[in-house]
Amino acid sequence: MKLSILLISSFLLVLASCSSDETSEKDMKKSNDSEGEAKKPPTVIELPTNYFNRLKGTIGDYPITMEFIKMGSDLSGEYFYDKNQIPISIRGEQSQVKVEFKEYAENTTPTGVFNGEFYSDGSFVGTWTNPRTKKTLEINMTTQPSKIISFENTNRKEKSCHTEGDNLPEGNVLMNPDDTLCSVLKLQSIKVKCDDSELERTINEFIELESANMLGQAATFSEMFKQLKETSFEDGFDIEISTFISSVYKNFISIEISCYSYYFHTAHPNHRTTIINIDLNTGKRVDFNDLIKKDSLQSLRTKSQPIFEEMHGNEDEGWYYGDDGFLLPENFTIEANGLKFCYNEYEIGSYSQGAPSILVPYSKIEGLLKPGVK
Repeated sequence: MKLSILLISSFLLVLASCSSDETSEKDMKKSNDSEGEAKKPPTVIELPTNYFNRLKGTIGDYPITMEFIKMGSDLSGEYFYDKNQIPISIRGEQSQVKVEFKEYAENTTPTGVFNGEFYSDGSFVGTWTNPRTKKTLEINMTTQPSKIISFENTNRKEKSCHTEGDNLPEGNVLMNPDDTLCSVLKLQSIKVKCDDSELERTINEFIELESANMLGQAATFSEMFKQLKETSFEDGFDIEISTFISSVYKNFISIEISCYSYYFHTAHPNHRTTIINIDLNTGKRVDFNDLIKKDSLQSLRTKSQPIFEEMHGNEDEGWYYGDDGFLLPENFTIEANGLKFCYNEYEIGSYSQGAPSILVPYSKIEGLLKPGVK
């Protein structure tokens, strides 16, 4: 009896040991498989069509920070060396998976060229080359957290038509009974996606409100298209409203809303632009007073005037300054290298002179800016 119990006990111990060994082998195999998956190398990717990215890394041994926007295949943004934090503009494109950025100082000659590829782990690997000396350095950067994640296009087009058979006002007769006269409203807007839902809602509400205001008293996209349906023959129009992100710099985003409009009773079409600048930390709109020190507006105008005249000429060329002298427009974007001021038609000249713009470098107005702008 004792012998039987001993044999059974020994058998159970052996069985338990085998089972334990088998479990350990399975666990080890599972662990090895997981390690294999974790070590799977990242793959080269093509960036989404509408995309924002902030990266940190190195050019050679020099730490840098880069921010850029991708719209279609076009890339634009800035980078700076972390030691001096002086922004350098970059522009480029992505062709399939190959990316090329060119950097620019205050002129139009490239001072450096980035070539490389983005990877599925958020990294960018490539080279930086000096076009003049041909010196080449390795680039390694990784994606950083950002308040702006991405943005998407929203397009809508509708029309309201009148034909000869309609009850047209007296004197308004179409040339041919088969002719149709249509008012057209085309909207090309964007919807910004953020890591903060409240910030996302605020930005998109600003975009919708300013876009709708281009069509008079409308406050929403729905009201815009309702006005279109109610348009009479004599008030007919062809309007196209477009929205795009001009720049994302530090904690600021600049969004440009442009409107092409032609009313059937007018001599020529018109163009008008509204620019929204938003502080991504507060979700509030930004104007001059948020960027420049108190009582510095006249100094800003004085420093901007020679830049305008060098680019476009002075009052002798037909520009008019008014009784208060040279004035800056309300529209501006916050760029990597300075403040870009954008005039609307008729704001500083005639219709034929168009809508000029100037870039005022931060280096020219450094003493006028509040801390944290440059």
